[in-house]
Amino acid sequence: MGILKAINVSYPGNTLLTEASIFIVLCLVEVLRIFLGRRGNLVSKKIPVFFSVVLTIPCAVGVCYFLIYQTYILRLEYIWCAVMLIFHALELAFAILFIFTVCKNHQYT
Repeated sequence: MGILKAINVSYPGNTLLTEASIFIVLCLVEVLRIFLGRRGNLVSKKIPVFFSVVLTIPCAVGVCYFLIYQTYILRLEYIWCAVMLIFHALELAFAILFIFTVCKNHQYT
């Protein structure tokens, strides 16, 4: 979408470079968040899952930037950002449930 908009739409100043750098940072944080969540889930550790939950906040803020404050927004980007925010909310809910189940005291009699 960025390449399509860079070719067809004229951006003022360094706006295109700024939006591309925000997108790259968002992708890197998303990869780190997913890696930590997967790693924590596979070994049932709460610390990586906790950091994954914390990284959900900057990821959601980045998606909201692309949804609201981006210079030119296409309809398909609205749909992608809305779906991504729904996935962030679901991931946050399931991660909190996972943390509660891992932190629960197990009593064996």
